[in-house]
Amino acid sequence: MVRWLAPVFVILLLAGILPTTTRADTDLEVGGTVVIAYADGDMVRLRSGPGTSHFEVARFPEGTQVTVLDGPITGSGDPPWYEVSMQGKTGYIISTYLVNSGGLFTQTTGNAVTTDTVNLRTGPSTADSIVTTLGSGHELTLTGENRQGWLSVSTRSGRGYVYGAFLIEGSGEVSVASSLRAAGTRYTLDRVHLRTGPGTGNRSITVLPVGVRLAFTGETQSTFAKVSSNFGSGWVSAQYIGPNAPTLSETAFTNDSVRLRIGPSTNRGIVRTLPVGIRLTLTGERMNGFARVRSDLGSGWVASAYISNSAPRSTAGTRYTTDSVNLRRGSSLGSSVIRVLPSRMSVRFTGSVQNGFGKVATSFGDGWISVNYLTSTKPAPPSTSLVTWPVSGGEWTISQGYNGSSHQNRTQYWQYYYSFDLKRTAGSTAWQPVYAPVDGRVRWIDEDTGGMSISMGDGLAFAMFHVLWDANIDEGDTIRTGQYLGMIAPAGRAGSGSSAHLHITVWTTSDEGNWSRRAHPFTGRFSIEGTDFPSTGARNDHRGYTFRP
Repeated sequence: MVRWLAPVFVILLLAGILPTTTRADTDLEVGGTVVIAYADGDMVRLRSGPGTSHFEVARFPEGTQVTVLDGPITGSGDPPWYEVSMQGKTGYIISTYLVNSGGLFTQTTGNAVTTDTVNLRTGPSTADSIVTTLGSGHELTLTGENRQGWLSVSTRSGRGYVYGAFLIEGSGEVSVASSLRAAGTRYTLDRVHLRTGPGTGNRSITVLPVGVRLAFTGETQSTFAKVSSNFGSGWVSAQYIGPNAPTLSETAFTNDSVRLRIGPSTNRGIVRTLPVGIRLTLTGERMNGFARVRSDLGSGWVASAYISNSAPRSTAGTRYTTDSVNLRRGSSLGSSVIRVLPSRMSVRFTGSVQNGFGKVATSFGDGWISVNYLTSTKPAPPSTSLVTWPVSGGEWTISQGYNGSSHQNRTQYWQYYYSFDLKRTAGSTAWQPVYAPVDGRVRWIDEDTGGMSISMGDGLAFAMFHVLWDANIDEGDTIRTGQYLGMIAPAGRAGSGSSAHLHITVWTTSDEGNWSRRAHPFTGRFSIEGTDFPSTGARNDHRGYTFRP
């Protein structure tokens, strides 16, 4: 019996790892080769469709060459997406992280200048420590290496590596855009320092908020422009000003899971992770590709690429829990908990999302779950899980759970408190095939009760009852997970009583489950295909849980 399951597809790009300036190449040639870039050295995710609502297929580092298959494809509120292929995988990447092969600075000798604030690192990745942060217009010398887009450089502040997306060829002063050469009215597009002179080495007079009206004198030096404002006169980095006032929506929403930070940088501390669909109030302050926001879950800075003017749309359908999660009566952390749902449980998602919570219908009732814990693809069991379901096909339910009428620890041999009875939810349970849920050796078979103890080694045994065992299975045989063992007995046979069902129990034991028995809940390494069933002490705990093995 094949137990393979597809890996989890996660919905989001790496939260909070955006470059300091958002860019996009939207004229990529179909059939051409481009490069993943502009992610400040972090991994970029390939998605199953053109939008942040689609799932992750794989992750790739900056510098990876990509073949463009189709595009640009526009999505609601997003920059265009491209269908691409790389290293045997096909999917979609937002244009923000793609650049024509010729557009990424790759020169390894000569001089270059930074085009944005960028970190100088000790090695060619964001896992390497930061030597210093270089401002826009910083001159450096290229020292000969290109390691997946990271260039080795020497600067006045030290030696290290800078990602090529933030460099252009040049030496000394770098001219500002020609659109800024004429004097006139300009506006700040982001928070920016007003300085006493044209360079980051000059004293900051104040920090101008986004949207400040400026009188541009027409005088420029390097990447700086001379301006005057109600906050004073001085010099500002020209990349943060433009001819039109920025338009900001006062209310916005997170369009993916994203980190709320104490400052406008991926180096700043994390307040918490905001789920998709959280309503935000924009303060109007923007800096380094981040926006300052307020929300019911806290205030701080969020990467601008994860903010949309409208709430994300969701599609109803079957979802699975990715971890143990609270099922709540309302769509907030303050709502009361109905119960804790185990990981990998299937639920019916209604499509309704409020404050990052999705409304779902479950076998334990209707309620709300944080959308961070829902996925459309059933997660694979962890490699540490020792147990699989001993049945297959159709929908099944736990008809009697822990602490049920017969599931008690009555003697040292009657150890069934942590036991489950399994039945089909539709159709006949009798004569359904039973498969080995674990690897091990058959310690004993009892025809009267339809029982079997499978020694798993390491002081563990798995017991099943009410089965008509295959005549070819004998005590002492070695069996493997998924091996056919027999069929569930009909009512009145093999100790099943008035209703056909399969009883399962895990014991810790010193004699392979012969006389030494101590019932253990299906948790941790005894979880069933990675789903934990912790004991709450409730009567018939976990009764009604449904699954599709």
